[in-house]
Amino acid sequence: SDAVLEAMSACFLNTEGPLGRRLLDALSAAREAGGDRRGLLSAALLVTGADRPPLTLRVDFHEHDPIAALRDLHHRATTGAYADWTRQVPTLRAPARTLDTD
Repeated sequence: SDAVLEAMSACFLNTEGPLGRRLLDALSAAREAGGDRRGLLSAALLVTGADRPPLTLRVDFHEHDPIAALRDLHHRATTGAYADWTRQVPTLRAPARTLDTD
């Protein structure tokens, strides 16, 4: 519906922070505005950029709250040891970057 699209767009445009978090907030706003009338079982997120490796996350067939599960997965992927490791992965801007194997 138009209300869902407007809520999603307004949330994205009025939220600050990393792109992934802004997209997750927009998904939540869309759900709160009525979401998909068929229900919500899955959620996905793809974030790309020239200075970072692609981040693609999916939660499929979640019975309770796939957006919350995706938000948790995003948090785990963008903090801690995994996030440290991704900072070593080659990117479009730094294709020669190598993983530190020590």
